Amino acid sequence: MATVTLTPEEIDLLDPTFIGPTWQQDAFGRWVLPGKTLGWQIAGWSAEYLRSEDGGPWKFTREQLRFVLHWYAVDENGRFTNRKGVLQRMKGWGKDPLLAVLCLVELCGPSRFSHWDEAGEPVGVPHPRAWVQVTAVNQSQTTNTMALIPSLMSDAFKAKYGIKDGAVLIRANGGKCRLEAVTSSFRALEGKRTTFLPCSTRRITGCSATTGTRCTRRSTVTRPSRTVAISRSRTLTCPVKTPWPSGCASPSTRSLRAGRSASASCTTRSRLTRRRP
Repeated sequence: MATVTLTPEEIDLLDPTFIGPTWQQDAFGRWVLPGKTLGWQIAGWSAEYLRSEDGGPWKFTREQLRFVLHWYAVDENGRFTNRKGVLQRMKGWGKDPLLAVLCLVELCGPSRFSHWDEAGEPVGVPHPRAWVQVTAVNQSQTTNTMALIPSLMSDAFKAKYGIKDGAVLIRANGGKCRLEAVTSSFRALEGKRTTFLPCSTRRITGCSATTGTRCTRRSTVTRPSRTVAISRSRTLTCPVKTPWPSGCASPSTRSLRAGRSASASCTTRSRLTRRRP
């Protein structure tokens, strides 16, 4: 395959590819948001109990918030509308901090539907027996996410939920809820009643364009119910904003398409899955 060389100006003229709902807009250019979602309550809870890098309240970026709103969207019966989701972005976008926040939300936050309030909005409650497992091919790869979690927890968060934190295991609510780092070996995960399961892998793929070696890091997140009989799923794939130049080797997985000149580029793919009986 012939090598394609694109200037930054030519790259900027390429039409971007959008996959998934978080970049969908209506005819007036407004973001398309879910009608019913636990995401607004989760955003408020995160600002109250979690801390950002500068020590202030945690605040989602607009793009992160749209993702959270769609991920926690519910239907008229209070069931999650999306059973699976994929997040893939360039290196440095902030995927690990977002994943760490979601881990704490699933550990102690209002991540499960409870009832409808007087205004007809969904109300969330914490999972009574949350079991969050941050997984990767090997234990060291879980460090990216686990290392961020202690700095996110405020003193109020630790006091309210009785947090007992460690390097690879964090307990809450008297040990009823737990967050731990494990390997993604099927022997380690089999039989666990996990409620939230993020998994990171990394692979290198070649590229025939001048972008050089392309490095893809995937993060898979699974949130099964405690009892799983039949899996009904629908894929929610987050969008790709940066175009991939023609003539470049197409990735085997539909990862982020980057056409900027660099010696290497890195993306993360995060897949979120819910299962119900």
